[in-house]
Amino acid sequence: MGKKLLNATICRVDALEAELIATKKGLHEALTRQEELLAYMDNQEESKFRVMIEGNWILSGVITKAGAENDDINKQKVYSSWKETNFSTQWCYENYIQVRSMKRARDMQDQLEGLLERVEI
Repeated sequence: MGKKLLNATICRVDALEAELIATKKGLHEALTRQEELLAYMDNQEESKFRVMIEGNWILSGVITKAGAENDDINKQKVYSSWKETNFSTQWCYENYIQVRSMKRARDMQDQLEGLLERVEI
């Protein structure tokens, strides 16, 4: 009788473990899909306000050169423009840029500056 009960319990635990694994996998897939959708939405939002004029992109009132090799330079130009407004939230709204992303960039820059100071560079 005890052995039968133990086997039934083990079977139930195995079933719960399989259900947990499936749930975890489903959750991971949902989170991955959510990240993809957010990135797609950001890209769509940005592309609405990006205009090509004579080989240059006009983005957020900052003229930038077209081409993937200039992405970092373009981002720095946008960040510098935001910094000139004393990190204004209103500037982000006016230029169709997500405030959250800009704040994240500022936090990363502050962190990098702190690390460079720590290693005396």
